[in-house]
Amino acid sequence: MSRLSLAQTLPPELLSRIFGWLVEISLRSNMYNFARSVVLFFPVPARCATLQAASLVCRRWRSPAQRTLFRFLDLTQGNLEGILNVVTTQPNLAHAVRAVHAGIDSEDQTERFPTAEQQRFVNDCTNACRILAACGNVKHLILRGFMRETQARLLGVLDSIELESLGIGEDFWSSSWRTRLYELSPNDLTALVQKPTLRHLEMHCSRALKAYRAPFLPLSFVKPSSNVTSLALDVEYPSFALRLIQLVAASLLDLEIYTKCLFPDDQAISVFGKLEHLHYLDFTENIREPEVTAGNSWLMTALPCLPALQKLRIRDDFDPLRLLQAAQHVRHLSYQFRFNNPDAKLAAFREALCATASSLQIKSLFLSEYRVRGPDAPAILKEIVSFAERCGMSVVVSSVEPGRYSHLSFF
Repeated sequence: MSRLSLAQTLPPELLSRIFGWLVEISLRSNMYNFARSVVLFFPVPARCATLQAASLVCRRWRSPAQRTLFRFLDLTQGNLEGILNVVTTQPNLAHAVRAVHAGIDSEDQTERFPTAEQQRFVNDCTNACRILAACGNVKHLILRGFMRETQARLLGVLDSIELESLGIGEDFWSSSWRTRLYELSPNDLTALVQKPTLRHLEMHCSRALKAYRAPFLPLSFVKPSSNVTSLALDVEYPSFALRLIQLVAASLLDLEIYTKCLFPDDQAISVFGKLEHLHYLDFTENIREPEVTAGNSWLMTALPCLPALQKLRIRDDFDPLRLLQAAQHVRHLSYQFRFNNPDAKLAAFREALCATASSLQIKSLFLSEYRVRGPDAPAILKEIVSFAERCGMSVVVSSVEPGRYSHLSFF
C-alpha cells in the first residue's frame, strides 16, 4: 500500500486556509476577479483555475477546495441551474456560501432590452433567488437587476436571510431595461435597513423613488430601529436619502455620500445633527447644473455638530478656509483635488491651512495628486507638505489613497 504524501495528510482546516490564500494571491492582481460595490468587495473563487484544479487532485482535497469555491458566489453569469442543483443536493456546500453577487449586470447587456430573451432573464433571476434561499448562511449580498416577474420571490429571500451587508448596486440601465426590472420601493428599503442583523448598506437613491406615493410618516415621527453602522448612498433623490440616514442615525459610524443634487439645507442640518456617533464621513458632490454655485454649503454648518467625527474625506467643492474652520476636530483629512483650476485650488488650500493650523487637530493629511496638473502645482504641494509636517501632521500625496478599499477575506 502506497504511503500518503505530506500534502495528503494535512487537516481540512489547514487546507481551507491554504486554498483561501491561493484564491486571494491568484486573483488580487485583476479587479475583474472581484465582485464589487462600495460596501462589499470580494474575490470570486470560481475564477481561480488553480483552485479548480486542486479540487480534482485527491479525495482529501476535494471537500475543502469545493467549500472554498462556494465561499463567494457570482450569480450574474455562468450556469445557474448547475449551481442550484449543487446547493440543493449538497447541503455542506450550500452552508459554505457566505457572500453572493446576484442579478443581471448592466455591463454585460445591450442598450435595448432583448425581448426575445426575456424568459431567459426571468429564469436566471428565479434561479438566483432559489440559490439564495437554499444557502441559509449567506451574510453578504450584492444585488443587481432583477426582473419584475421575480419581485415577490426576491423580497421573500431578502426577508429570510440574516444579512450583515447589502449592496444594491447602481447599474446604468436604459429606459428600455428599466421598464422590465424591479426596483425596491421606499417601503422595501425602509424595512431592509431595520433588519436586526444588517450592519452595512449601499444603495442608489434614484429619481425613480419619487414615483412612489407611499403613506410615509413625517421624518420627525420616525422611530429608528436599526443596527446599521455603515451606509453608502448614491443620491439623486435627497429626501429619501435623508430619511434613510435618520433611520440609522443612532447606530451609524461610517457614512459615504455621492450626491448629484442639492440637499434641502434645514432638513439636512437637522438630520446630520442626530449623527452623534459618526466616525467617518465621505462626502462627494457631482452637480453639473451651471446655475448651482454654492453647492451643499449646509455641510459646513453640519460638520461642527458631529462630535465623534474623526475622519473626513471631501473634494475641493467647498471653500477650504470655511471647511478647515468647520472641521477643526477632525483627526484625519483626505482632500481630493479636481481638474478645475488646480493651481488656484492648491494655493487656496495652502492659505487656509496656514490660517487655521493652530486650531486644527489633524494628525494625518492625504492630498490627491493624480488630478493636480497645473504648472505651479508641484511647488505649491511641496509647500503644503512642508508646512503640514512642521505642524506635526503625517502627510501623504498620492494618486491612490492608502487603505481606501478593503475586501471580504477568507480569514
